[in-house]
Amino acid sequence: MRLKRLRVCVRCRCLERTVHPASGRRRGHSAVELAVVIVIIGVFLSILMPILGRAREQGISSRCVAQLKDIGVGIGLYMQTFNGWFPASGDGADWFEKTARFMVNNDSEEEWIKAKSKFACLRADKSQRGFGRGSISYGWNEASIPYKTTEKTVVKNSTELILIGDSLPGPQAHILLPAGPVTKDRTRLCFRHLGRANVLSANAGNVRSLTPEEVFYEFPRLWVPK
Repeated sequence: MRLKRLRVCVRCRCLERTVHPASGRRRGHSAVELAVVIVIIGVFLSILMPILGRAREQGISSRCVAQLKDIGVGIGLYMQTFNGWFPASGDGADWFEKTARFMVNNDSEEEWIKAKSKFACLRADKSQRGFGRGSISYGWNEASIPYKTTEKTVVKNSTELILIGDSLPGPQAHILLPAGPVTKDRTRLCFRHLGRANVLSANAGNVRSLTPEEVFYEFPRLWVPK
C-alpha cells in the first residue's frame, strides 16, 4: 500500500517538472513572442491615448460651459435687480466684479473665492486664470453692449447675440470685442476647446460651443444687437 502511494507521488512530481518532454527543461517565451506582445501593447496605447486626450478636453470644455452658465445666472440676477441694465462700470467696478457679487450666497471669503474662480478656464492661458482686467478667461462684447454706458441697451436678438466668450490673452482679456467698429479683425474670441469657443448669449442663459465658421457666418450677425 505504501509502495503504491510512493509511485503516485513520484509520477505527479514528474508531470509537474516535465513541461517539455523532449528536452526535460521548462520552455520560456521567445524574443519573437515578447516583441509581438510589445507591438500589440504599443498599438493599443496609440489608439487609446488620443481617445483619453479628447475625453479630457471635452471634460474641460464642459466645465467651461458650466462656468459661463453660472456667470449668466449672476448677470441675470444683476439685471433683475437693476431693471434690465447690464452690469455697468460707472462706479469703477468692471462687469466681472459686479457679476461676481451676484454669484455668492453670503459674504464669506470662501463664497467670494468660489465666485471668482468661475472666471478662470482651465484651457486658457496661465495669465488668464486670475481675477482682474487682462487676467480673466472671458471677455465682454463691449462694441455692441457697452458696459460703461449710461444708457440702457435694448437687445431683441438676445438668444443669439454673443455677450461673453472665451477671450485671447493680453491686457484686454476681459474684453471680447472692444468699443468701436464691429469687424472680424477686432474680435478677440479664442477657439481653445478642440477648435471651438464657448460663448454666452445676451439673454444670459444660452451657452453655445461654436466653430469659427459658425461665429463668422454672415458676419456680424452674432455680434450686433437688433
